[in-house]
Parts: sequence; C-alpha cells; structure tokens
Amino acid sequence: MPQIPIEIDDEGFVKGVFPEPEEKKVQGRTITVAEKQIGGITYSSEWFQYCGVQTYAGVDPKADQDDYFRYKEGAKYEWQSQEVSAGNKVHIDDFSDYKTWGNDIGKAGVGKPALVTWRSQDVPSSETMTAQIIRSTHVEEQAHNNKWLQESTQNGFIANLNKCTHFCCIPSFKGIAGAKKFGASNLIYCPCHQSIYDPFQIVKKSFVALPRPEEE
Repeated sequence: MPQIPIEIDDEGFVKGVFPEPEEKKVQGRTITVAEKQIGGITYSSEWFQYCGVQTYAGVDPKADQDDYFRYKEGAKYEWQSQEVSAGNKVHIDDFSDYKTWGNDIGKAGVGKPALVTWRSQDVPSSETMTAQIIRSTHVEEQAHNNKWLQESTQNGFIANLNKCTHFCCIPSFKGIAGAKKFGASNLIYCPCHQSIYDPFQIVKKSFVALPRPEEE
C-alpha cells in the first residue's frame, strides 16, 4: 500500500504531504501534475491512482485541501472511539503512549494506530480517502539509516493509504482479531484474501498508475 509522507506543524498537528501542482507538457499536451523529490525518490499523486481512487476529488493535483489527517468516523480502535472525536485533526499528543500502547491483538509496544481521513473535506463519502497512521519506535529506529524514512516520517509517525493493492479491500494494523491465525497480529492484515503487509519494511515498487478521468 502506498506510503503517505508525514509532516508535523508547529502546533503538533499531523498532516500528509501532497506535492504542489505544476503544469507540464507530456506528449504535446499540457497537464497538471503533483510530484516532488523526497529522500531521492519521486513522490507523486500517481501513487494513489488505483482501485478507483484515481477518480476521487482529493487525488486531483488542483484539489483545495489542507492535507491534515482527521480521525475517521466509526474507527474500531477502542482508544480512538473513546479519547478523540471523529473529524478532529490528529495531534502528536494523542499518541504519547505509543511506546507501550497495546490491545488484545498482538504485542504491546509495537506501535499505536489510528484510522484517519486525508484530503477528503467536503467530498462525497464515496470519495473519502482513508489512511492508516501508526506511531512506532520501529519507524524511529529505521529512519536513522534510511534517507527516505528520514524525510517521509517524523517523530515515529508513518502513514499509508488504507486500501489493499491486492483486491482493493480494507486492511488493518492490530485491528482484526483473525490476524493471529495468519501470523499477522503485529502487521497490517487484510481479511478478504489474507493479504499481509509489514508497515515497518518499506519496499520500493513501481506500478503503472491509472490516469485521472480527464487525462484519458
């Protein structure tokens, strides 16, 4: 699942980086693209153009969005439903116990997750971009020796678009009890076809993104 680079503002609110739009000529046509160099890698809006997401308003390079992560309605994490309110911006202080947090799934202290929305204010619910954010010591440790993680994560926070690349289902990190049966209690697990993703082992992988409708 594609990673969303992280920024934390001066007040401690967490946001996902989205490149500034610019116009480019491609095969004789002028199109608007959103891309930037992060950690020696070209990060682009094309990362999120799969499973129908390419039609979502928030993936449009020209979309007027503030990029902050906001807590998602109906999240299954008990801490999220009890301690924060849906629609509020994610704040670093909400994850102060990330080094010890745990639930009944897997080990405690692996990382504290939340389900959030991204670039989805004032859009139809069918176009909500759901992301998963995790704060973990594993991210902090790996960032010491990885240029990409140094520039795409902050204070142990890492995020990804929460849509399975296998069959477009909705996976979860430490959120599905059945993950234990497949050795995925401490990993991102998708129950539809038992797909497993390790959020702490970032893999550089290329794929052909689908174009936005107006670019066909």
